[in-house]
Amino acid sequence: GRNVAELQKQAEKVGFKFQNLLVWEKNNATPNKFYLNACEFILMLRKGGERWINNMGSKTLLKCPNIIGGKNHPTEKPVPLMEILIANSTNENEIVLEPFAGAGATCIAAKNLNRRFIGVEIDPKYCEVANKRLDESQRQQMLF
Repeated sequence: GRNVAELQKQAEKVGFKFQNLLVWEKNNATPNKFYLNACEFILMLRKGGERWINNMGSKTLLKCPNIIGGKNHPTEKPVPLMEILIANSTNENEIVLEPFAGAGATCIAAKNLNRRFIGVEIDPKYCEVANKRLDESQRQQMLF
């Protein structure tokens, strides 16, 4: 939560406009000396004109279980959470840009939703993990 204001400020400096603040409610809480952190904040930003989300019944509170144990990346997000965001913000065959791909959750979610994607990751170890997970997700899709 402490970094949200600074992230918004820096994003606005380079031309993004603030649209909404979303809250991801996780099923686990991280101990903290003040309160348990049971959520993460998501800045919804845009460039260009406003665009309605696809599911206008969506709430700003997103409930999605966090990954507990066996994470592929220390800050890995659940694929279902990324699917909610991608499904609301894009249409099939559009391109999703993930500049911090990590273990590939956003890319997998984009692929699951018939979106094209560009994933960028600086760490070769996580590039390999993401590519392996994408290959596995393709094989799983072909089984059905």
